[in-house]
Amino acid sequence: MFELKSYEKNGFIIVELSGELDSSSVPEFLSKLKKIWECKAKKIILDMKNMEFISSSGWSAIIEECKKLRAASGDMKIACLNKKMKRIFDVVGINVLIKYYESIEDATKD
Repeated sequence: MFELKSYEKNGFIIVELSGELDSSSVPEFLSKLKKIWECKAKKIILDMKNMEFISSSGWSAIIEECKKLRAASGDMKIACLNKKMKRIFDVVGINVLIKYYESIEDATKD
């Protein structure tokens, strides 16, 4: 099951993701993220501490949304990946595209 919640902190919109982001949940992710965009959010941090799994389609959706946000003069960061997902994040090269932080606090300071 996939869930998305959001709140504001230090000028950022923190988007808490939990569960699994795969081909069946990507449409829900995109729809809910679009609602956040409609509120004119320009700086988003994805809090991944409660994520269990992210498929290639999930990572692709995250990357595409980050590109759209940057094209609109915004930014997206990722925080709190578990060890397995952090390894995938690094090996696949997503770390070159999206900045990663160990904590939400660190992400809001940069």
